[in-house]
Amino acid sequence: MGELDGQVAVVTGSGRGIGAATARLLARAGATVVLNDVDAAVLEAAVQALRAEGLDAQGVVADVRTAAGAERLIQTALGLRGRLEVLVNNVGGSGTRDRAVPTSVLRMEWDDMLETFRHNVEGMFRCTRLALPGMCERRYGRIVSVSSLAGRSRSLLGGPAYAAAKAAIIGFTRHTSAELAAFNVTINAVAPGLILSERVRARVEGRAPEVQRELLRTIPLGRGGESEEVAAAIAFLCSPAASYITGAVLDVNGGVWVG
Repeated sequence: MGELDGQVAVVTGSGRGIGAATARLLARAGATVVLNDVDAAVLEAAVQALRAEGLDAQGVVADVRTAAGAERLIQTALGLRGRLEVLVNNVGGSGTRDRAVPTSVLRMEWDDMLETFRHNVEGMFRCTRLALPGMCERRYGRIVSVSSLAGRSRSLLGGPAYAAAKAAIIGFTRHTSAELAAFNVTINAVAPGLILSERVRARVEGRAPEVQRELLRTIPLGRGGESEEVAAAIAFLCSPAASYITGAVLDVNGGVWVG
C-alpha cells in the first residue's frame, strides 16, 4: 500500500496475537517495524515471518514495564533513522505467565490490582513518554494503545483489576490526545472484545461448553474476533486516513458495546 513508506513503527508485545498481526500490517504499508516481546524465541519467529515476506522488521527483547526495557526499545527505533512516527502500545493482559489474577473482587488483594496495572499501564506510559519528545519536535506522531471492551464495561474473563486497568488506558488516551494535539500528534485507542488469539482461545476452550456458548450469545455478530481484525483498526488509526481522529476509542467487539 505504501501509506507508511519511510516511517518507523514500534509495536510492543508483538511476538504473537494482535501485536504480531499489527506489525505485519504496518510493515506491509511500508513501515520499518520494530517488534518487541519478552520471549526471545517467540519474537525471533515473528520477525523472521515478516522478513520471509520481504518486509522490513527487527526485534528487541525487552520488558517495557521497566525503565531500562522501554528505553532500550524506543532508543533502538530512534537509532534506525533518528525518528519514530508510530507507536502501538499493545503489551497487556489479565495475568502473567506465572500467575492468574483472581477474577472476583472477593478474592483479590491490593497487590493484584497493582500487578495488573503494571502489566497493562506501565509499559504504555513509559513508551509513550519516551516517544513523545521526538514526535512533538517533528510535529508528527501516531500513538495507538490497546484497551479492551473490559475498560468500557466489564470483563467476563479478566476480572475487576483488568477492567480498571483497561479503563485507565482510555482515560490516559483522552487526556493526552488533547494535550498533544497542538503538536500534530494523534493519540487513540482500540477496545477489542472477545478476540480469539492463541492465548484467549485456549482460555475459552478450557471452559465448559455451556459457558462457551453463553460467551458467544453475548456477541451480536455471533462469533469471536480474530487478531487481524483488531490489527486492521490499529493500522487505520496509524495511517494518513486517520489524520483528523484523536482522542477516539475504536470499538472492535462484534457489536457488544455500541455506546
